[in-house]
Amino acid sequence: STSIVVLANKQDVPGAMPLETIQNLMAEMTGGSRGHLHWQAASALRGEGVNEAFDWLIADIAQRRHCGDHYQHHHQSNQSVNPVADKNFSAT
Repeated sequence: STSIVVLANKQDVPGAMPLETIQNLMAEMTGGSRGHLHWQAASALRGEGVNEAFDWLIADIAQRRHCGDHYQHHHQSNQSVNPVADKNFSAT
């Protein structure tokens, strides 16, 4: 499976769509599909959230490469669609 990071950039701009709203809209559009998905609020201008997103991406790829297909199957079947429940979730 593919590791996907969704960056909600421009969170420093007044009126920016909140991460939770983006998550809800995407869940409606995709039917709440599962996979290796990480949501990250970000402000590239302020340097917030970008490093955390790449840290998650690198760790997710490394973990799946290390553990192989058994981990992928187990992890996908237990993956939460709600990224707020994910211990790696960061809204900063």
